Amino acid sequence: EGFRCFDSNVFLECLSDGLPAADGEEGDLYATTLTNRAMPLIRYRTGDRGRLWRQADGSTRLELTLGRTSDFIVTPGGRRINAYVLLRPVDMINQRMGEIIRQFQVIQEGPRQFRCRLAVKEAYRGWSDTLRELFIENLREDELKEADWTFDIASHLFPADRTGKLAFFLDRRPAEGGELHG
Repeated sequence: EGFRCFDSNVFLECLSDGLPAADGEEGDLYATTLTNRAMPLIRYRTGDRGRLWRQADGSTRLELTLGRTSDFIVTPGGRRINAYVLLRPVDMINQRMGEIIRQFQVIQEGPRQFRCRLAVKEAYRGWSDTLRELFIENLREDELKEADWTFDIASHLFPADRTGKLAFFLDRRPAEGGELHG
């Protein structure tokens, strides 16, 4: 189960609240390269979450858990829900309607406010109500189904940010002092 790590190349650590996690306990993953002399990484925070197990033979096993450390929806009560729950509605719509969603992004604008941006095939641009209904219907979390959703439908792909990537989830809830999360 999980991945076997090449311990001669990399030292992996799993930290929970900044302290070493127990074997099998989930936490933030850090890597220190042992053989890369051109660009060594020392306690590099990968942004992934997972579990590590030290085996009897001295090797390390790694299991990645869903999500990255920053990809969490935060409910009004403070519960964190992995943003990967947002993939299911898109997959279900694409399976049912023939891969009509080309690209998507969900932005959490407040504790109960979400904006869903969908880039769809031209023939489906007028299907906003249907797409909204199907998306919400295929969410598993009741707190998300009951949230306030706004949908923006377009036929073109959204411009990517400076990295050339488009994050499928953004946390844009106002923080104290007016700054944004994420």
